[in-house]
Amino acid sequence: MSVTDKLRALMELSGVKGVDLSEALGVSYNSASNRMYKGVKRIDDLIKICDKCEAKISITAKDGTVIRLTIDDIEKTKSK
Repeated sequence: MSVTDKLRALMELSGVKGVDLSEALGVSYNSASNRMYKGVKRIDDLIKICDKCEAKISITAKDGTVIRLTIDDIEKTKSK
């Protein structure tokens, strides 16, 4: 299953619709639809989609350290 397919399944489970997705990404409905069709390529988009679906993204290092990726990470980057 591709990343995009998994994101679509997450959206379905969360009740997030295309209109909700476009608002989360800050783009038009058509643009959001195109991004999902072509496959999510940007980590910012992945974080925004998961945030809208109230899902968590984390990276687990070899030693077991867990690093969470959140919407705050994107906001902090924009303010720099």
